[in-house]
Amino acid sequence: MTNSEYENTGDPVVLPDMKGLLQPEVDEEIVQSNEVLFNDPDYYTVSLRRHGRYERGDNVSHQRGQLTQETIPEVREKAAEWVAELPDDAELHIINSPTFMPGEGRQGERIEPKRAKATGAIYGLELRKRFGEGYGYLADESLSEEHRAIRDEHPTVEHQASRYLDTRVGDIFENTTKEESEFVPGFFKALSAEYGGLTPDFWRDFIHGDLPPDLNAAYLKAGGDLAVEKASMALDVLGDLVEGPHDEKKQIGLIISHEEVIGSLAYQIQQYLKDNDLADEETLESIEQKKFSYNEGFDIHIDGNHQAVISMGEKKVPVSFDDLRKYVSEKAWT
Repeated sequence: MTNSEYENTGDPVVLPDMKGLLQPEVDEEIVQSNEVLFNDPDYYTVSLRRHGRYERGDNVSHQRGQLTQETIPEVREKAAEWVAELPDDAELHIINSPTFMPGEGRQGERIEPKRAKATGAIYGLELRKRFGEGYGYLADESLSEEHRAIRDEHPTVEHQASRYLDTRVGDIFENTTKEESEFVPGFFKALSAEYGGLTPDFWRDFIHGDLPPDLNAAYLKAGGDLAVEKASMALDVLGDLVEGPHDEKKQIGLIISHEEVIGSLAYQIQQYLKDNDLADEETLESIEQKKFSYNEGFDIHIDGNHQAVISMGEKKVPVSFDDLRKYVSEKAWT
């Protein structure tokens, strides 16, 4: 059995007040070009991307949580576009949300299909097309015991740019405990009554921290993470990537996650810029109105002094990464 065969995308795998803070000194020409930043070894580039469209269904469907057949070509196209931007000698670090949606297989066995993991597998395929065998497979510690044994049968493959599963970029109930999980159905019942489901209005209010009090209480009772907490944890992952050991090559990270993570982080960036007078009204409105559809996201480029350039569509905004991280962390945890 080859590596590609065992990576079946449907199989389980087991601040203080900073008002008036000056904008960091960043070369204005650099700010304007995402392509330049992607190739500049002085910047650690991190791309955040949302997973592809997936089957919702009910929890007895083997399709639930799988990427739809229609969206797989879309994911491959977006993955190929991202891979094409990479410098030839870049060192890659890939983080995947591990979140699954429980379902049942064709024989009635429990399965845990993961839409973000499936998206990551497609990015891995595109990486192998360009850079060769060994790129983009799940790291050993992210494999089940069964899959780790299969990998051990193929020791000749040197694995590079492995994908790591990280709960900090998982979905709203990624960190729910077994005890809290019994209250999840109650939350969805209250959600249906208030919003009619996971509608755009719900996601807007969730990301902005404006859920109705009763629904918010039901959400917290079920162990859900607040939007600002999702943003803070995502920044911690970025920090770990930037601060981790690496050589002098261009460093590029890819985080494959969810709307509630990427959208929450974008909103907290907008709030940070607004609270500290670091952007004009047009930029603030553009970021606040930004919606991250399937396969979309944005990039953050961070230099050795932790000065960052956030590239969100046409907008390129310089910030202090450490100050942004502290601002969001204090909102989330104090």
